[in-house]
Amino acid sequence: MTGHEPTGRGSAGRTPTGRGLPGRIVRAPLVLLWLLWHVVLSSVALTRAALTPGPMGSPVLVRYPMHSRTDVEVTALAWAITVTPGTLVTVIGETDLWVHVVLGGPREEMIDMLRETEDRILSVLRAPGDRLDAERGGSA
Repeated sequence: MTGHEPTGRGSAGRTPTGRGLPGRIVRAPLVLLWLLWHVVLSSVALTRAALTPGPMGSPVLVRYPMHSRTDVEVTALAWAITVTPGTLVTVIGETDLWVHVVLGGPREEMIDMLRETEDRILSVLRAPGDRLDAERGGSA
């Protein structure tokens, strides 16, 4: 290769859309801030539910079909879910997670919440072209 042939990547190792490693480095603290915000929101919701007289709500056990493939991706996703108050990964399977949600709601909403968390984790851990964009029907 002479260095002039197209390799599927733009200059400096970036993808043609310009969202390569520098973009992932910038997104990492933003994803951590997003997660921290959800930890605060969940803490407030749990505190309010615990201090309010009456039943706390209906906990649910949700099976989440994850798109994470590597041990690092699965571990990061499970950590992000478990560190959020009111959620706990109970089982890690080959292709799915079982998540207990204390202040549950409709399963579809819980799946959407878990999908958003996974998408944000994968936006940092995977290169943009390797994030299953086509499978999800758009950018993750």
